[in-house]
Amino acid sequence: MEPGDTTVEVKCVSFGASDCERRKVIRFVSHPCFTAAGGNDIALWELDEPVLDVEYQKVDGVNTVCAPVKPGDTVVLAGYGETSVKETQDDVGFPSEDLLRVDVALRTKDECEGRFMDNFEVTAQQLAESDWNFDHNMCVGGTAGKDSCQGDSGGPVFAMSGSEFIQIGTAIQGTADGCAQANEYGVYSVTRYYADWIEAVINGNRYSCSSCPCVASANSITDSSASGNCDDNTVSRSARLSPAPLVILLASLLHFSSVFMART
Repeated sequence: MEPGDTTVEVKCVSFGASDCERRKVIRFVSHPCFTAAGGNDIALWELDEPVLDVEYQKVDGVNTVCAPVKPGDTVVLAGYGETSVKETQDDVGFPSEDLLRVDVALRTKDECEGRFMDNFEVTAQQLAESDWNFDHNMCVGGTAGKDSCQGDSGGPVFAMSGSEFIQIGTAIQGTADGCAQANEYGVYSVTRYYADWIEAVINGNRYSCSSCPCVASANSITDSSASGNCDDNTVSRSARLSPAPLVILLASLLHFSSVFMART
């Protein structure tokens, strides 16, 4: 897929609605340490025109210092993906025409790694030697009937601070056996670890990366001892997303082909 082939709809919550505005994606920027095997799966999309008269989304570690979240807390998934419960990835489903949300739980790193090793039949050593790094990724879900699904890939996961949504990650991979299965988790990149890179791209600066994974220094939100207290949950950088001249959207690099609608 080349820049210019992708169009996003903004400022609306239903595909093709009269209040939708359309923008072309003119640039895809992948993280320099991205691998197709799941490593550092995060990207930025640059749009051809600004999106005006909107309140810009807060992103953990980027334009807000901290999302107060810890394992066991409820987080919010949103998207237009398939809505029927799928027992296998081959089951046929249908996407939603309306933006939907579902509330699920944030899981610990240990839960995430354990489920990943069981599903893919790998040892802890094999996981450590792979591109999957659950220091910089997180798992959510596990309740039957509640999940993201095909068509939601690349989309956001939010933590709640009162009534405020703060994006803390982007979808990388769904569950191993279909969607919305009990004790199965979706995998998301954690945005706070990519704050340095996001800031550099947005400000048009060169991003220096001498040795992968090239992530920012930040406290974990998935460690079993994480408090969720922002005094203990800070990120090394706090960039400012400027509304001009262009909007840049967070997404998952592996899922550029997914239909993506942003409400910024």
